[in-house]
Amino acid sequence: MENKNIDMMNNVIDENEYKERVSLVFNKVADILKSTYGPYGCNTVIQKKTDVMFTKDGHQTMKYIAFRDEIQQTIMDLIFKIATQVAIKVGDGTTTATIAADQLLKHIQKDESLSAMRSKDFMDLLSEVVDEICDTIREDATLINKEGDLNEIWKLASVATNGDFIIPSIITDIYQKTDNPAIEYNKAKGAETNYEIIEGYKMQFMKYIDKIFVNSDDGTCAIKEPEILMFDHRIEQEYYDKIIKPALDKTVQKNKRLVVIAPFYDSHLLQTFRRTLVHEFKFTQSTSAVYVRCGLINNHYNNLYEDFGALVGAQIMTEQVAVDILEDKIEYDPEEFIGRVDTIVIGENSTTISGFSNKDENMFKLLHDDAVNKYNEVMEASEKSAHITDALINAKQRLSKMHCRMGVINVGGFTELEKSANYDLVEDAVKACESAYLYGYVPGQSTAIRKAISELANKINMSEGNTEQINKYNMLEIIDNAFVGVVQVLLNNKFKNNPVSFNDTKIQCDTAMVYGGVIDITNYNKLNKDVINSCMTDIEVLKATTSIIGLLLGSNQFISI
Repeated sequence: MENKNIDMMNNVIDENEYKERVSLVFNKVADILKSTYGPYGCNTVIQKKTDVMFTKDGHQTMKYIAFRDEIQQTIMDLIFKIATQVAIKVGDGTTTATIAADQLLKHIQKDESLSAMRSKDFMDLLSEVVDEICDTIREDATLINKEGDLNEIWKLASVATNGDFIIPSIITDIYQKTDNPAIEYNKAKGAETNYEIIEGYKMQFMKYIDKIFVNSDDGTCAIKEPEILMFDHRIEQEYYDKIIKPALDKTVQKNKRLVVIAPFYDSHLLQTFRRTLVHEFKFTQSTSAVYVRCGLINNHYNNLYEDFGALVGAQIMTEQVAVDILEDKIEYDPEEFIGRVDTIVIGENSTTISGFSNKDENMFKLLHDDAVNKYNEVMEASEKSAHITDALINAKQRLSKMHCRMGVINVGGFTELEKSANYDLVEDAVKACESAYLYGYVPGQSTAIRKAISELANKINMSEGNTEQINKYNMLEIIDNAFVGVVQVLLNNKFKNNPVSFNDTKIQCDTAMVYGGVIDITNYNKLNKDVINSCMTDIEVLKATTSIIGLLLGSNQFISI
């Protein structure tokens, strides 16, 4: 029988077709993001079933881009995953990274010597050059003067929010009042965006069990120098006589009030409490004990509860220890379990403590180290999965709370759509400021990348026959041109009817770089020194750009399963 060349593999895409599809997807995504870029970029209207949202945020826009072709959608998912890593780390730069990669690809294709290199050799050279650029950016970064007026924080937030005034002012106030770059933010009930400073440690879902405890006009129970007894489990009826009453008696002798905290209370025990409390309150208009319930709904809140215990200096009583006390297996001294703070304010939904003179320093250090390790673990996992997970948010929140002085922004808006858009702006600004506060800042518009490239290029020996150094110089040059192209996109979103050429953009960028500023997009011929960003933004943008290019040039076929 005659052999016929029949291709039975319909799930394999060869190199040429694969790269063609990647280019198609990639170019389309870059074109979409270009229109949103910079102060003169336009909003994207996104329809989600019956809901509609408006956004200029590149990460949000990319999230909703979909291709009908399954393979193209897979490629889109890969590009989004890489770009999302920037958003996870520094909150901004998704659009810049995608546009820069688009520009870089075009310049690679124009360079005969680099495009002729083997894929592996090219990627090795690109990786080497990018590492050197990143190291130089770190060295050139300016640290924020944390003792100064924090004007840089305002500038950073202003850039991240496209010139907003309210959000930068709020973030700057929080920094000045807390010295804590980890800011919490959530959607407010109303239209106004405002903030609050939490002095001390605030524990959500820790609340009094009866309004009889309220002693303040704001509906809270405020106690000075309380003694605190904590349990990590449901407390039963028999606990009162052998565990709670001895602690209460000692507290009363000192003319203080006892705060009992537990996840759950036996219903019969609650009845006992209420009879005792009502009788006491009738004669004194107060109670010697305050009973508090804390919902330990998951491991996150268990961790927060332990941190709370270390801050008050309490030994949290476990179920096994309680049973041993009830069965007279161990001698019980309430003083070994009691914690103390200067002030506790117990509300309907949360409790705040302040003044930690009784803090268990050793235990708190162990818990803080644990919090840092868990944060690093979930950050690494989030980077790999390219998802901002609840675990990451919780880990960051835990570390922030440990500062015992933090800011919370309540993000408002007249509609849910406006509130969501404002929330995205706050998120970007908070992350950008936090990154710069920790690692330093550089001029915006990727100027630090170009400055680092210039420094590295000047060190290269371009003598004849030195192919390795020549290739390195060429690689630096095309990366430089790619980021000039990014600025050109910024300018042309303003000058649509009279586009700015690449050469004119490069001349203006070079001039701005010499004088330590950037091109003023609102006034093409002016220098602007107020546009800055975290040095880590430039570093992560550059790394993401490289990764996207690697996606295109580092693979030669595609197999779908």
